[in-house]
Amino acid sequence: MVEADTAFIPPLSMRTSGTQTGLKSTLAAQSAGTIAYFESIPHQHIITASPATRAETLAGFLSFRPGFHLPNVPKMKPYHYVTTVIVRPAFRGNRVTQRMYENLLATARELNQGVATRTWATNEAHIRLLHQLGFAEIHRIPDDRGPGIDTVYFAKDI
Repeated sequence: MVEADTAFIPPLSMRTSGTQTGLKSTLAAQSAGTIAYFESIPHQHIITASPATRAETLAGFLSFRPGFHLPNVPKMKPYHYVTTVIVRPAFRGNRVTQRMYENLLATARELNQGVATRTWATNEAHIRLLHQLGFAEIHRIPDDRGPGIDTVYFAKDI
């Protein structure tokens, strides 16, 4: 899924984990590339999506950490915290992300826990889907990802 690197702001190759609080790029993170980012994923839970006709093909994945306290949102209960959602370009527009979120929401409902995530303010497709699924904006960090690009936290209580 390295092909998704530059679809993120900042690119995944400039990050060291999916839950870091400081998203500004650093020389160390840049030199680590996407490998450092993806090495943090196995320590999380993963939901995968494959097309019905080719089960061996990975269309996308959603990684999350259960029982996570949001770092920038004080006094919040723990959530299933979505750290990464990637859908291969060939499978976008087929509601892959929606199905993965619905799967996670069903799991969270069984445990009576909420789901939270963060994204950047210009990620219109993701934000639109979060609103459709009933998520609400709970916190915003202005210019966190660059001038005019806020980090936006969303949550849905079950």
